Amino acid sequence: MELLDYLYAHFYSEAQLTKYCDVTKQRFTELQALGVMPKPSYILNAHIGCRSFFGNHEQNADINFYPKTYKQWLNKMKLNKKREDAFHCFNTRMQQTIQALSNKGISSNYKNGTKEQAKFIEIQWQHFLEGTYGLCTRTGLPEDIAQKEITIDYINMLLAQQKLNDKEEKQLISAMNILASCSPKFAPHERGKSQFHQLAKRIKPDISDQIKAFNLPMDD
Repeated sequence: MELLDYLYAHFYSEAQLTKYCDVTKQRFTELQALGVMPKPSYILNAHIGCRSFFGNHEQNADINFYPKTYKQWLNKMKLNKKREDAFHCFNTRMQQTIQALSNKGISSNYKNGTKEQAKFIEIQWQHFLEGTYGLCTRTGLPEDIAQKEITIDYINMLLAQQKLNDKEEKQLISAMNILASCSPKFAPHERGKSQFHQLAKRIKPDISDQIKAFNLPMDD
């Protein structure tokens, strides 16, 4: 099954993730309840039928899947007892990435230290905890989250203009490549729904030819 191959290639089951991080199922559940560890990005409702020498066997189970990069997050957070400490780590990494993008000329309305930025990061934190970014960014971690959201806003702003000058075209190319770098190889049934693919359709051919992002194996 293509979906099953995709999930096991790019994600860990909950059993795998907790084993690799030496965390008990109970502790993992506690971390999610505390608002420290994200929920699964995919839940596979599996009906398994098995036939062997000993006869037939059937069972039903939900298998929770998390990005493999969440091994890094869980190892950092597994001794954490406060949501505030986890959010502080997330917030700092988001701010650093937003500033790095600004240094590259990809600006946003979310300047460091502003109320707009604080609200923006709080919203992304909630999506992070819900498991959303585990499936719509390459790593599901703060750096990719910030890159995805900021570049999408910036690209939409550029594409809303009737005509781009040379500098703006170069910035569009740069932003699309950054977006591609933080975009995952989506599940087979979700590839056409991705924001990267939707934005790609709006790029003029003479510009898209210059975007390295279109050469990435997004559909593998």
